[in-house]
Amino acid sequence: MAVSVSRDLKVQVQEDVNKVKLSDRQQELRDAIQRGEPKCLGVSQVMLGVMVISYALPLHFTEHTDVVIFGVPWWTGLTFIAAGTIAIILDKHSTMKIVSLLQAYTSAAFVIV
Repeated sequence: MAVSVSRDLKVQVQEDVNKVKLSDRQQELRDAIQRGEPKCLGVSQVMLGVMVISYALPLHFTEHTDVVIFGVPWWTGLTFIAAGTIAIILDKHSTMKIVSLLQAYTSAAFVIV
């Protein structure tokens, strides 16, 4: 909150410029997320995860390689499904906390892989 005093001793209380800038940036972020249509992205990610898992089912009946032993196709499919579900949820409940949580999740996944 900013206070200004004029020469004739009138006091005016003005809105804080930083607070206005912060709320404007938060609104811009929400608008950018909504323009990206995360629900469509989420549905496609879930379908991709289901396809990866369904294509990996015949690997149970073949020779077991390192890929099958480590379960790479199943973990990959589950990761796509989890990311798609989060994107669908983000379509309705977009907040800065969720965006920060997703950034941390993505960073952790990048470090692990």
